[in-house]
Amino acid sequence: MRAVRATGSPAPHAAARASWRWAPLPVLALTLLVAIVWVVSRSPRTAAPDLRAAGSMLEAGPALAQYLPESVLMPLSEEWASLDHDLDDTAEFLLATLP
Repeated sequence: MRAVRATGSPAPHAAARASWRWAPLPVLALTLLVAIVWVVSRSPRTAAPDLRAAGSMLEAGPALAQYLPESVLMPLSEEWASLDHDLDDTAEFLLATLP
């Protein structure tokens, strides 16, 4: 009867050994989390972009079209024409599918 009881339940030290087998995993996860927080906290913060520079470029926009050569503006004009054509086709399609 002792032999049957002994084979039915695992040894107490085997269960303890199984729990120690998983012990490095939380330690590794915690170490990785601390390393990520440390790296993020050490990264230099970039200053927000100055909006005055963007404002000056927006003010200079119409003047740039007069001074830039046509070879620079031609690809942009083609893109605007393609976009306009796509929007017209989309509107036409949507209107055709409405009952």
